[in-house]
Amino acid sequence: MTLTHTPLKLNNLSISSGIAIFAIMGGFTSSYGVMVPFFRDKFSLSLGQSGIIFFIHGITALLGVVLGTFTVSKFKASLVGGLGVPVMGLGALLIGYANNWNITLFGVGIVGIGFGACDATISQFLSRGGSTKAVRLVNILNAGFALGAVVGPILIAWSVPEDFNLLLLIWSLVFFIIGYLF
Repeated sequence: MTLTHTPLKLNNLSISSGIAIFAIMGGFTSSYGVMVPFFRDKFSLSLGQSGIIFFIHGITALLGVVLGTFTVSKFKASLVGGLGVPVMGLGALLIGYANNWNITLFGVGIVGIGFGACDATISQFLSRGGSTKAVRLVNILNAGFALGAVVGPILIAWSVPEDFNLLLLIWSLVFFIIGYLF
């Protein structure tokens, strides 16, 4: 017995938004490495203390994948993925405007949960398109992530320290807008 999914009817806005979401996900998460020296100076952290940012993101992203995978069977993938994006926006705001390290880590955790939920649902959403272009869409989705992973750290490096809060505010707004469009 073969289990097949009902083909989804994808519109261009959802496809473009999904690719844009992955691009900003790639850009934001790859920027943690550039943020570490900034946080070390801002909060007087050791290298080991500042490195926990990667652990927090990874473990909460795993939690987000579990939540996304569980909820995608109960709700539409577009809804779950679309909700994960503003969650990342909220986390970005917390990171940008945190006045202590614990709030920053909490923001990283919020970003991680949204990241995992989006990762688990958006790629599934696009791959279930039911057409011959589904594989191509997933490849483009991953290329969007890669493009963001290159551009994001450049933006963060350019903005630290003077415009860091402003850039994260803009990044957060982009998360909210693209999540709404998805």
